Amino acid sequence: MQPIKALRVPRVAALLPTMAPGRGAVVYVDQEWLLVPGSSGIVRRVQLNSRRVRLRSMQTNPWHTPWLAGLSGLLLLGTPACVSPGERARLIKDNERLRREAEGLERTVVQRDGTIAQLHRQIRDLQGFGPDRPVDLFAPVAIDVASRSGGADYDGKPGDDGVTVYLRLRDADGDIVKAPGWITVQLLDNTNLGSPRLLGVYRFDDVKQLRKAWYGKFGTQHYSLKCPFPPEVDPPRRVDVKIEFVDWLTGRTLTANQEVTVSLRDRD
Repeated sequence: MQPIKALRVPRVAALLPTMAPGRGAVVYVDQEWLLVPGSSGIVRRVQLNSRRVRLRSMQTNPWHTPWLAGLSGLLLLGTPACVSPGERARLIKDNERLRREAEGLERTVVQRDGTIAQLHRQIRDLQGFGPDRPVDLFAPVAIDVASRSGGADYDGKPGDDGVTVYLRLRDADGDIVKAPGWITVQLLDNTNLGSPRLLGVYRFDDVKQLRKAWYGKFGTQHYSLKCPFPPEVDPPRRVDVKIEFVDWLTGRTLTANQEVTVSLRDRD
């Protein structure tokens, strides 16, 4: 027989005087059992132990109900009313809070079950594709820097104060494709080949940033990456651009480099 409810013993003792007529009489028996007769001859039996109360149901004959009701009335008349109105209000408030928490947990369980069911459907769909599905059919396998990449004027003053890189991604057929990934650009001064000078490092890894940098209209199909020089950098006329692209789909790392020309500013 499965328990219907579990309450602490003081809560049950406090609720005894508040039982409304018509919901069944309450009988306190031998400091261990509470018998709560209901309709259709069903008597609910509440067993008390040292820590919790368990509410169980048992079938009895219909004539038991009036006898239990009379006995419960006698017992309740002899039971002192030890619950104040404030305590009773607190118990009612606690009961309402527990009810709301239970409803919230039920909603959480329903949402969780829905999510689990959706994941199971996705797993079945993926398993149905088979291990040989071409997940990287249109994934980029190479990158290149468009020839019009080079020095750029961002502040409107004479001379270039940065480099704009136009990056294109190509699939196995050589077609330009649009794909997200981490992009890292390095600008180097190779005037002294034995000791190249790093001018700046630029990372593009934010989704919104990548979406804004992509141009796909009028035959462009490229990432436009703006790389301004740091204020303290005095750039050379020729700058070596190194790019690393990490594809988010396949995890493949692609690299490219291109030398570009920069218009120098007049030195004061």
